[in-house]
Amino acid sequence: MKIYIASSKKNIVEEKVLITSLVESNNSKNDIHILAADENKVYNFDRSKPLSKIFNEDINFKQSTIFSLARFFVPMLSNNDDTVIIDPDTLVFVNLKSFFKKIKKGIYMRKAYGFNLYASSVIFFTKDFFDEKKLFNYKKAVLNENISWADKLYFNSNFCYNSNLKITELSKTWNQFDFYFPNTKIIHYTNLYNQPWVFDGHPFENLWIKYFRMSIDKEILRTKDVFNQQKEATTFDNKIRACRNDLHLLLDNNYKKKKKNLYKFFINEIKFHSIKKYLYNIIL
Repeated sequence: MKIYIASSKKNIVEEKVLITSLVESNNSKNDIHILAADENKVYNFDRSKPLSKIFNEDINFKQSTIFSLARFFVPMLSNNDDTVIIDPDTLVFVNLKSFFKKIKKGIYMRKAYGFNLYASSVIFFTKDFFDEKKLFNYKKAVLNENISWADKLYFNSNFCYNSNLKITELSKTWNQFDFYFPNTKIIHYTNLYNQPWVFDGHPFENLWIKYFRMSIDKEILRTKDVFNQQKEATTFDNKIRACRNDLHLLLDNNYKKKKKNLYKFFINEIKFHSIKKYLYNIIL
């Protein structure tokens, strides 16, 4: 199995915290690869060794979108292994090999945001799913400039038709948006204005902070990384720092965090997702 974390230099903190959760859930470090989208490089789990380029083609997309779109080139890198592609703004609570023991050959994503749309933030595909013909059609569709990147990002019917892909629906428990339940396998902090390393007040920020502290204790993340990211702007707003100013203070168990404001959290959810998308994410 291979696990690809789609990341960038502005996401080092959440990337390392995700890796900590993976390792704590008995996933092997040797299975973890970093898609450093801003460098067009694939690294090993701790970025100490570059392994390959992500893509070789001269691709026309904006720098700010590379983080989201680099994942589309993973099938060209890994079509002979059971593969997971995952965003860094997540935590994993299981050994991901367990997923592949119970499923049939295919590609799996959860539905979200609207009917016949899928969340590419967590993708599972089985080894040999992309045979030579399917990989050819898929690559052709990915590089097709007449198909919008939005169509590709949500694996909508236009992109799936052109790439000849049939998506199998993934249970929410494998990509649970912003909530944690006893059966949650992966929690995804989707709302950019509620993510606990950027803002306070997420109802499950303590869960993320737990792994944040653990990542420092296990020397997977360094305080230097935190300070560096505090100097970076987020990819979605140049006025917002990629790490909150008090994040390093959360390493102190006695540091008093602000009280959670669930009303503010809900309002931010609606502002970010829109009422329509928010309801779709609950229903689907």
